[in-house]
Amino acid sequence: MAGAEPFSFSGRGEVGVLLVHGFTGTPFEVRPLGEHLAGQDIASSGVLLRGHGTHPNDMLGCRYQDWIDDAEAGLEELLRTNRGVVLVGFSMGGTIALNIAARRA
Repeated sequence: MAGAEPFSFSGRGEVGVLLVHGFTGTPFEVRPLGEHLAGQDIASSGVLLRGHGTHPNDMLGCRYQDWIDDAEAGLEELLRTNRGVVLVGFSMGGTIALNIAARRA
C-alpha cells in the first residue's frame, strides 16, 4: 500500500521520537509529525506494525505481543543513535508505547 512504509528521519542525536500508528493504520498517519520533528532537527522513526499496510487478512495471525516486538525493534534502532527516546502512539499505538514505557521504567 502506497504510503504505508516505515520512515526514519535523522536528528542531532540527543533525543529521538518513536511514532507508533494505530490499529489498521500505517506510518502514514504519524508521518506529518515525523516530518515536523525532522524540521526541528529531532530524529524520529515511524514503525510499521506486523500485518498492517497490506491486506486485512494479513493481521489474522498477529498477536498484540508481535506489535510490541515491532515497536521495541524501532526503539532499539533509535537508541543506537540517540541518548534517549520519547515514545508516541496514536490510539492502539499509544497502548503499545505505554506498555513499553511501563516495562522499561
